[in-house]
Amino acid sequence: MEPNYKELFNNTTQYRGVLTSDGTVRAANDTILEFTGSDREQVIGTKLWEVPGVRFSERTQDQIHADVRKAAKGEFVKHELTIKGAERTAIIDFSLQPLTDEFGDVTHLIAGGYDVTELKKQGTITSQTRHGQTHSDLLVTYSRDDDESMSEAILQAFFALDIDVFDMETTLQDWINTDHLDGFDWDSARPLTITTRLWGYSVELTAGDVRIYTDSRS
Repeated sequence: MEPNYKELFNNTTQYRGVLTSDGTVRAANDTILEFTGSDREQVIGTKLWEVPGVRFSERTQDQIHADVRKAAKGEFVKHELTIKGAERTAIIDFSLQPLTDEFGDVTHLIAGGYDVTELKKQGTITSQTRHGQTHSDLLVTYSRDDDESMSEAILQAFFALDIDVFDMETTLQDWINTDHLDGFDWDSARPLTITTRLWGYSVELTAGDVRIYTDSRS
């Protein structure tokens, strides 16, 4: 039995979609279509991690694929994702809710997402004025979550600065070995600080923060 899509989608500004248990999109609301810049016919029938109009990083695609597998086994999934739509990049509070039949088998997944981009900016950015006496060139401080990789935190810091790194000619991997970066024991008792240069900015990495500065060489 198909879910009642109208009851799920009406009167909502969040991203909502209905998937089969393998991640195939069966329905999508207007909010998704507007973000992706796609027609409904382009989205329906595609896998969630391959939706037209969205530029996913390889890491994000793998994450969504893994999320679908978990939800298909009956697990509720919820976390943040950074994705780029047709015109902008957004930080999404993403979730997958399994729907089961009378036998307890998962038949569909309800995909949901709230755009928390502005909330994240307000909560994680430390203004230059606040640090003006000691870090006059500081542009942004991004607070890294405990379960967030350092690579993802770097991308989020640049997004918070309104710099869309997906539009750059070079990738993060071109600037720094991300496998080595994420392999460091950032949570060890011995403090670790790494300073590097990314996309023309000086960047300081610690266990809890990513700080972006103007680069005197630029």
